[in-house]
Order: sequence, then C-alpha cells, then structure tokens
Amino acid sequence: MKTTTLEKLCKTNFECEHLSTLRQFWNDTNTFSCIGLPKKQNNLLYLCGCKARYTAKNGEVFFAESGDAVYAPQESEYSVTFYDIAPEGYTIGINFRLFDGAGEAVRFSENILIYRANGGRLPLLFGEMETPSENFYALPLKNKIGLLKILLALYVDEALPENSLIQKGVAYLNSRYAENTDIGEIARLCNVSEVYFRRLFKAQTGFSPAAYRAKLRMEKAAQYLEYGAASVREISETLGFATVSHFIGQFKKNYGVSPLVYRKNAVRRPPESGK
Repeated sequence: MKTTTLEKLCKTNFECEHLSTLRQFWNDTNTFSCIGLPKKQNNLLYLCGCKARYTAKNGEVFFAESGDAVYAPQESEYSVTFYDIAPEGYTIGINFRLFDGAGEAVRFSENILIYRANGGRLPLLFGEMETPSENFYALPLKNKIGLLKILLALYVDEALPENSLIQKGVAYLNSRYAENTDIGEIARLCNVSEVYFRRLFKAQTGFSPAAYRAKLRMEKAAQYLEYGAASVREISETLGFATVSHFIGQFKKNYGVSPLVYRKNAVRRPPESGK
C-alpha cells in the first residue's frame, strides 16, 4: 500500500470513503487485538477518560493519554489495552479508507501515531461525528466533512505527532533494553537533543528513558524466573546489570520479594510456542 504523510495528503486532491463511527466503553472488556488480522481500514480513535497502551506487531509500544487521538493505519496489526478508565470513560473511533487522485488506496503512516491533546478542537470535532444528521440521506456527506475537519485539525491545529520524532529511540529501547547505551546517543539516533528527547519520551510513555528501560528489564526478568531455568546470576548478566546484588535489589523494589522467592511462588506454565 502507498504511504504518504498527513502534510502531503492535505495538500493533494484525495478522497475518503467507507466511514463509520463508534463510541465504545472499555470498563468490562479493556483489550482489543488485530494481530493476524490486518486492519482493512484506517482508524482514528479519540480517548476520553481513559489511557491506552498500543503494542504493534513488531513489538513497538505507544502510550496515549486521555484527550489524545490515535491513528492506526490500514493494514497495520496491533493490540491495545485501555487502563485508568473513568466510570464514564469511552473512545470514539472512526474507520475510513483514503484514496489519492489516481484512485489508489493510501495511508499517512506505516505505524501507530499519537496526536497529543493540546487544547485544540478534537473533542468538539469527534463529538460532532456522533451527532445525528437531520437528513438520513445526507449522513455520508456529513461524515465525510467531519473526517476532513479532523484531518485538517490534526495537521494545522495539532501539528505533527511528537512520537514520530522519537520513534527510533523507543524502538531501540524496546529491542535493546539489556544494553546500557547512553540516552544522549539514543537521542542522536532521532536527530534531537537529549533534553528534547527526554521530554518527548516522558510525554509519550509516561516514563523517563532510564525508567522505561528498567521497567522492560524487570518485566523480562519476571518472565525468565517464571518460565525459564536460568540462575539469578545468569538473568542479571543477560539483562545488563552491573552486579547481581543490584539486580536483586531492583527486583525486590519492583516486586516486593527476591527473585528466588518470586520463582518459588510463580505459577509455572510452559512457555508460549515461538517465543
């Protein structure tokens, strides 16, 4: 599929169709996955009173806050978990397809994009998509106009998504969390200053880069202890800790017990196939 950018898309003659809008509440079922079932349409999702953690098929993780808009491109595969859901929290999703002037299907990213809330018009514009049309036959036109307004707001009012600037850095930490690479070096991969990288990283994930790396290490350590037979020392070395005592101290701080006690109390299950 042809991939462009929202900026280029908004400067060309394009068409959109197959629009549908749905408000959903996630208090009972807070997860969704299309892994193995690529999206047949683009999706724009507005979060109100909830947060979301998106995990792409390649393992990249994206965090969205209440008030943010999330773009999931056509043909993408991901899973999402909603959390910190208020009693009346919900999402408004818009499914649609885009076509360029030649009639070819397009999307404006290959990956998940997070558009940060900044006091713009998104709440009003997404709300208008739910407003019934006075004329049933005019509903397709109303939906099309509503989507065009949202795309224009994302481009003009909301500007480009900040997460696109540090995508390489987030992906680097997701795949190489056992390495002790300097954060400044990771920032240079994204062509931004270390200070700016840290600010954007915290805004996107809710963690500092160092805390995020530590979190991934602890989650992996718990998996090793629950599913594997590696010793505590081996796990510590595999995950890049300088000393075993440091690893044990950090593990107890996160899980409340030592690694050996955690392994003893863990529900032993066979590892998932292909992992």
